[in-house]
Amino acid sequence: MNRFEGLVEFMAVMEAESFSGAARKLGASVAHISRHVAALESRLGTKLFVRTTRRVTPTMAGERLASASIPLLEELVRIQEGISMSTESLEGQIRLSMAGHFAEQQVVPLLTRFCAAHPRVRLDIDMSSRPVDLLDGRFDFALRTAPLENSTALIARRFAEMPMVTLAHPTLVQRLENEIGARLSPLTVPESRCLSFAGRSWRFRKDTQVCMIKPAGPFFSNSASVLIKAAADGLGLIHVPSYYIRDDNRSHQLMPVFNDWHTEDSIVFNIVYARNRFMPSRVRLLIDHLLSYDFSERIKGTVAERYL
Repeated sequence: MNRFEGLVEFMAVMEAESFSGAARKLGASVAHISRHVAALESRLGTKLFVRTTRRVTPTMAGERLASASIPLLEELVRIQEGISMSTESLEGQIRLSMAGHFAEQQVVPLLTRFCAAHPRVRLDIDMSSRPVDLLDGRFDFALRTAPLENSTALIARRFAEMPMVTLAHPTLVQRLENEIGARLSPLTVPESRCLSFAGRSWRFRKDTQVCMIKPAGPFFSNSASVLIKAAADGLGLIHVPSYYIRDDNRSHQLMPVFNDWHTEDSIVFNIVYARNRFMPSRVRLLIDHLLSYDFSERIKGTVAERYL
């Protein structure tokens, strides 16, 4: 008796959350998947899935088996790949989802570097900002800033944290200080001259003082590049992610403000993937490659460094 028979089919159903999805993933028939899962259930003496016309849900026994099987299967693949890698490199497709300025400017160079080191790996990168379902098996992982919509089914590993910087055109700073008769600070700046980035409030701290600003200026955007242009035209103060400063030449026209206050705002990027899903070595190595990079070095030598 092969005690491992049906385990691959079982894990495929767990990942796809359906027998038909598992069949597509393995290139087999639904009958083949059902037969092998049924044989596994028979050997274990328990049901692994509750099946309805709409969905397949793992039982408690199924959850336990999946949690215990993932590290065992990954270790088996590591052993096999460790033997084969003496004569050949990693190969296969990795599909990931990401979007935005940070992904395009900061992450893509890391991905091309990985491909150069592993030429038999093919990266399929979806740059759409639309949400993707990480549980249906179409994507290996995603780069996200938003909160997880299903934290029990997903794992998030912190990839990078970038502080915000507050900038303004020097002429505007001088004009505002003349108007208010005091140095510009989070306590004195008019909220009507603060331009909103994606509706975010601005939070600052100085010793025991804490101040929050709710931007109410005449310009609102979810694009930091657009706000940098507006600030360069003297329209108002902006509070944007620090990584834009290196890449947007218009920021050179701006100066950091509130230098003696510490911003408590940042943008956190997470690498997110499904919890109960087998991860091939090529995917694991790419994630480790990304996590090993220190993005704090990327903002050195910019106007942001003088502020942070």
